[in-house]
Amino acid sequence: MNSQSRSSLRVVFRRLNHLYFEGRLRCHLIWGRIVAERVRRSRRLGSFNPRNETIALNPVLLNPSIPFYVLESVLHHEMCHSFVPPKRIGGRTYAHHRAFREKEREYEYFSKAEAWIKKNQKLLFLPLSPSREKKRGA
Repeated sequence: MNSQSRSSLRVVFRRLNHLYFEGRLRCHLIWGRIVAERVRRSRRLGSFNPRNETIALNPVLLNPSIPFYVLESVLHHEMCHSFVPPKRIGGRTYAHHRAFREKEREYEYFSKAEAWIKKNQKLLFLPLSPSREKKRGA
């Protein structure tokens, strides 16, 4: 990814951090790598690594056909993982428990983003390639 999209992503992170997390998060941000040129049945749009406080976003989110609020929603979801720790219940660890879901739903466009993702899953599962990738400066 180019440095412009990374610095733009940091601007979005700072805004969301201020609005929803009282500016308390100190996460590292990276874009994931493009792995294969095949159609997928599923695709992880983001991930959070608690060991090094790193949020990785899938470069499919740079596709200009994907609304900005969807990228923000995925970033906000991963930020929630940093803010709301997993819970141990009955010997199992749950990352998406009630407190997490409540925090996640605070994002202004949460329902709109979820509906868009559900309706447009085929677009998200198309193969990615460096030649197809568009830099829109998240």
